[in-house]
Amino acid sequence: LVGAALARLRGAKIRAGLFADPMPDQRLLALVGGKRHEALAQKLAESCLAWRGTPVSLQGRRVAYAEPDVSPQHWRGLDFVAELKRLGSSVRPAAANPADVLILGVFLRPRAYSGRIKIAPAELSAGLRLMQGAQEAVVVSFGNPFVLADFPGRSGLCAFSHIPAAQRATARALWERIPVTGHMPVDVP
Repeated sequence: LVGAALARLRGAKIRAGLFADPMPDQRLLALVGGKRHEALAQKLAESCLAWRGTPVSLQGRRVAYAEPDVSPQHWRGLDFVAELKRLGSSVRPAAANPADVLILGVFLRPRAYSGRIKIAPAELSAGLRLMQGAQEAVVVSFGNPFVLADFPGRSGLCAFSHIPAAQRATARALWERIPVTGHMPVDVP
């Protein structure tokens, strides 16, 4: 099985010309990170979003945003917040502002052999505290889908990535500008 997979991979590399010249063509390298790649990254990010629970819409609602145990000056979801604002949301930090819906952004990527696929206890406690006073809350995982299991009974949207394209796609999905068509690859209660 592994041998067959390696043979397919080697065949694909040969067809792509990766063994023909040890130095890649500089014209090809110039395409990396260009507009076509950005457009493809955005399309891929939009196609993989997946809901756990009931979808939530932000249209016409006051929005509060927080990341567990992170002050607004150190938020990792700046592209997400910027896109929400571009779409028409008035986004405020959750700590001191009333809102119709609280969005809890969680940035945790699974790492092989790290022994950690779940949110740290202190972050979980902070997140749950923030959600206690919210009329409605949604957990957005910009990485690991297992994080959503730590917030039972709450809606969750998984972007599977923290890159800017995924953050923009998540904001657009919450504004119902794009459909959420992905599926959770794991059973998250």
